[in-house]
Amino acid sequence: MCSTNLKPDFSVVIPTFNRKHLLSRSVKSVLNQTFQNFELIIVDDGSTDNTEELVKEFNDNRIKYIRHSENKGVSTARNTGIKNANGTLIAFLDSDDEYLPAFLEETRNYLFHTSEEYGFSWTGTIKIKRADDMDITEEIIKKAIWKPGYVDRVEAYNRCLEWDPRWGTGHGFTAKAFVFSKIGLFDESLKAREDIDILLRLMKEFKYKVIPKYLINIYIQEKQDRVDGNDIEKATAYKIIMQKHFNTIKNNKKSYVFFNSLIARYYMNSKYYGKSFYYLMKGARKNLFNLTIINLFIRLLYLMVAGNFLTKIIFKHK
Repeated sequence: MCSTNLKPDFSVVIPTFNRKHLLSRSVKSVLNQTFQNFELIIVDDGSTDNTEELVKEFNDNRIKYIRHSENKGVSTARNTGIKNANGTLIAFLDSDDEYLPAFLEETRNYLFHTSEEYGFSWTGTIKIKRADDMDITEEIIKKAIWKPGYVDRVEAYNRCLEWDPRWGTGHGFTAKAFVFSKIGLFDESLKAREDIDILLRLMKEFKYKVIPKYLINIYIQEKQDRVDGNDIEKATAYKIIMQKHFNTIKNNKKSYVFFNSLIARYYMNSKYYGKSFYYLMKGARKNLFNLTIINLFIRLLYLMVAGNFLTKIIFKHK
């Protein structure tokens, strides 16, 4: 299926950093789509593994290669793609994942002709576990389609502030190009959870379409090198996101407890026990009997006591 329009219906953006050994799979999955009216924008975020040479081997004039002189982070790379996109729809694909052949065709069918109140879509995913060795047999570990079923856009936004949505840019995320002029680009200050941030901002302004089909393979490597960020970066990201939506969160007990308990959990995982206690106390002020808060307090107490006990033993035997 191919269109003769000069303007592509899709701009597919693939940010990549030192993924030459995986990028070929992602690129081929785009080039082999049943719907062919697209441009493919590969944003090389300062790779040092000769990624450019791999891209040149495809010799396809629909591929636009853009290279950052230094590594700037996945949000900046995606924003570079958005700024250089000509398509009506902008789809995002991680450089270690792949589209199934009908991804663009099905996404176009569901989203392209909708009214402007609809701004974005996502699809079902197939998570596949494999080792770094590309010859290792693949193992499908999970198939999922997130169908939240919210009544309207307002409920969708408020509910997504109360829990961690099962959603990310890797879930076949596609948006109409015009939405970024209204909600802004990816937040480049976030080193993690930039996908949750963009989802919340989209849900606040637009309706969405769920495409109830499995149209993307997400590969989970044994030596995970995905772009999720560490726990300190996650704690910092949720603090920034909470501040952006604080006028809503402060008046919603569930949202307030959720964000503070989540930040506390990430600080606890990183052994920042004082900061973890601080955010648990903030959440407890809203709902002291919340089970998540109680369980985290118990866990924190155990870690602090165990840590002090081990420290005494270590110093005693020095």
